[in-house]
Amino acid sequence: MRRRRPVKRPKAPRIPTRPPVEPRLVRRLCLAIILVIAFLTRVLPARWGPPYHLTGNDPFFQYRSADYVIRNGVQAYFSWLDDMAWHPYGRYIGRTSYPTLPFAAALFYAVVSALGAPVSLYEFCAAFPVLAGVATCLTLYAFAEYVGGTETGLLAALFLALCSSHIQRTEFGFFDDESMGVLLLTGLSLLYLRSIEPRLTLRRRLLYGVACGLTLGCLITEWGAHRYALDLLGLFMVLVVLLRRYSPSMILPYAATIGVASPFALALPRHGLRGFTSVDWAFLAGVLLVLCLLWARDRFGRRGRALTYALLIAAVATVLALVAAGHVRLPTGKFLAVVNPFHRKEIPIIESVAEHRTTSWDAFYLHMGVLLFLIPVGLYHAARRLGARDIYLIAYGVSSIFFAGSMVRLLLIAAPATCTIAALGVTSTVSPFIDVVRRGPTLPRRLRPRVGVAFSVVLPLTLLALILLPEPTGLVWSTRYVGTPSTLVASSTPKRERVGDWLEALEWIRENTPPDAVIASWWDYGYWITVMGNRTTVVDNATINSTQIAQIGRMFLSNESEAVEILRRYGVSHVVVFCTYDENG
Repeated sequence: MRRRRPVKRPKAPRIPTRPPVEPRLVRRLCLAIILVIAFLTRVLPARWGPPYHLTGNDPFFQYRSADYVIRNGVQAYFSWLDDMAWHPYGRYIGRTSYPTLPFAAALFYAVVSALGAPVSLYEFCAAFPVLAGVATCLTLYAFAEYVGGTETGLLAALFLALCSSHIQRTEFGFFDDESMGVLLLTGLSLLYLRSIEPRLTLRRRLLYGVACGLTLGCLITEWGAHRYALDLLGLFMVLVVLLRRYSPSMILPYAATIGVASPFALALPRHGLRGFTSVDWAFLAGVLLVLCLLWARDRFGRRGRALTYALLIAAVATVLALVAAGHVRLPTGKFLAVVNPFHRKEIPIIESVAEHRTTSWDAFYLHMGVLLFLIPVGLYHAARRLGARDIYLIAYGVSSIFFAGSMVRLLLIAAPATCTIAALGVTSTVSPFIDVVRRGPTLPRRLRPRVGVAFSVVLPLTLLALILLPEPTGLVWSTRYVGTPSTLVASSTPKRERVGDWLEALEWIRENTPPDAVIASWWDYGYWITVMGNRTTVVDNATINSTQIAQIGRMFLSNESEAVEILRRYGVSHVVVFCTYDENG
């Protein structure tokens, strides 16, 4: 029999396969979308313009300072005696304020003006916090990526983009220290962790340490909360030593950071040499001494061990003696109220400010939402790994949450840390299941049902948590950022519309009162009257003279004869009275 020849079938045409999507491109696209979200959530208050206005109270002082720098130069700022504030004494601005924010705004505005952008300084200052908020999300992505990987970085940036505690301090119009301060604090954290990376060369670690010192120096001259950054660095190094994650290579970056930042603190007129007598700098110096003693112990072996312990005991005794003698200053005022919440009852001026009060649980949930339930998960995974990066993240998160519970304003400081910890909790929980599903066929058959059940439980819960994330913040957006205009535009009323009373009153003051008029009001409105009304005030939001504030408060509560006597004592010619809004009136 003849064999049949095999029939030659035509080959199927090759279908061109799409090239795989570049992971780096996907990452950049996701990051770009997150930054757009961060921009849109912070620019929402601009819907109430034009004309655009700053919000709150302190931003008006920052704007006035930036305007003064542009008109008179940097040198004049440090010798500026503002005779329009705190009449009849005036206020030395260079000695009582932080200059970095107005200097940065003046510099960037000069660049924008040179490029021909048709924008006024007032409008530029209103938009500046939005740009700082977006930059903070980008910096947090880099920090969280370094701590926990790309997925953690993207999730942390997304969480911060939607975090209302950060939005309310970087929204359109809120031109104050916090908008730039959190950016510097996040950058400082990233640079410092990079500087102690043992795999880097000595030269690169030194460069990172110098960059970290410059960032810390800018933070010192920009924000009063720089004391938290100083203590955080010292606390981290103490924990590294106690948990035996210390390496002699950490001494150089730490010393470089402190050494480069010290001249900034010394040059700041608000602190100067007196600033180095605070307990924060004493703590940093003590930690540096401990690190040097540990290096000596490792260098000289048993012979240096006894000498090391003796010097350590002598150093601790010296610090305690200096504290007892009053040469090392302990925290006072609102800083003491943060460390010891029970002390705030003894400082009425702090207790009277809404943003200085202790944080309630509903405020925590409204500002953090479902992140509150993800934070313990992230702390658990960080504690399991417990590398140097994890120790820093734990110290940053736990300390900032404690201080945020002590003062509601400090929810802002806790925002980057909690977002990173929550993102680490999500990625550390979900990623093992994703890896198992990817290599499912290689698993034993008896393990596949268990893994499938676990994955079917964990993934929906995680997705539900991410879906519920915007819910509490959405309530804040609808009532504050979308529904309610800024404080000045709404005339300090809860109405969700433009109320021109305060703007009209300030215009009337500017146009109808004599240039040498001295105006008394409750201190919340001092900056408004000075900037928008262009008139001298007796008290304002700086609260640098609590006695004078108390006298003005007493004036409002006294009868006519006593009130007139107080007003004459301060040379007051006009009084501004704000009447509380009543919906039923």
